[in-house]
Amino acid sequence: MTNCRPSQLEEFNLNRACIHEAGHTVIALHFGVEVSSIEVVRSKPTVMVDLERMNPQVRFIFLAGGAAGECHRYKNYDQQGVAGDQQKIKEWLGGSITDYLSDALKIVAANDDRLNKLSEKLAWKWQCNSLGEAFEGGPENHVLLWKSEIDLI
Repeated sequence: MTNCRPSQLEEFNLNRACIHEAGHTVIALHFGVEVSSIEVVRSKPTVMVDLERMNPQVRFIFLAGGAAGECHRYKNYDQQGVAGDQQKIKEWLGGSITDYLSDALKIVAANDDRLNKLSEKLAWKWQCNSLGEAFEGGPENHVLLWKSEIDLI
């Protein structure tokens, strides 16, 4: 059980989104799951992994990893921001995201340095990409970090 509670945020927060995706990434790397990239897909950040190849418990902890990253940093998680993760857990016949949050939080806390470095790198890359798109009218899909970059963190 954890003291982390859901929160209703009213606007997008880049740093929260980055710590969320960093949380997923840290969980994947902890379990030896390959992360091919972290991308913005239809304007939403996404950690690219093969969910089908994960064992069910690892899959559910991975999906709770975003909320765990937020809880570790902010002591709460964006309820709207984890809705997609909760939906995937349900699709895979899992329970509530909170059922896996405690395990995910332990892993995230043990990997605090990596979590912070990933989050900072994601935020920097996302801001750089956003600036370029503002001038170019660029796409809403782009890669933030490739596997080779993730592996160095």
